[in-house]
Amino acid sequence: MRKRDGRGKQIRVAIVDDDESFLELASYNLKKDPAAKFEVTCFSKPMDLYDPQFVEGFDAYVVDYKLGQVDGIDLILGLRGRIHSGPFILCSGAPLDYAQRQRAVKAGIEIVIEKTSDVYEVLSRYILELTRSQNNKSPDP
Repeated sequence: MRKRDGRGKQIRVAIVDDDESFLELASYNLKKDPAAKFEVTCFSKPMDLYDPQFVEGFDAYVVDYKLGQVDGIDLILGLRGRIHSGPFILCSGAPLDYAQRQRAVKAGIEIVIEKTSDVYEVLSRYILELTRSQNNKSPDP
C-alpha cells in the first residue's frame, strides 16, 4: 500500500499544463525536493487525464488556468465529477480577477498560485501541506 503524507512517503502528483517547459521544470524541481518523495506525471493534453488508468490515481492535482481551448477550472470541475480525491491546485501565469477566483472557490479548488520565480517551491510546500491535511481528515484503510 502506498502511503502519502510527505515524510519519506510517496506522493503522486498530476501536473496539467500545455507549456512543455513548465512541465519539465515542475517535474524536475518536485522530484529533487528533499522534503518529500514526489512521483510526478505530466499531461500536456488536458483530456488525457480522463483516461481510466488515471482515475483516483493521484494524491494531488496541479492544473494550469489557461490550457489552450480548455479552462483549467472547467477541467477540475469535470475531474471532481469523476474522482473523489484531491487536492486541486490551480496555477496561472497572470493574476486571476475576482470573478475567476470566485469560480475557482466554487469549483472546490484548494489554492490558486501564480507562476512566479519561486513557483516550484510554493507548489511543493502546498502539495505537502494539503496532502497531509487531507490524510489527517480521512483515515487510511
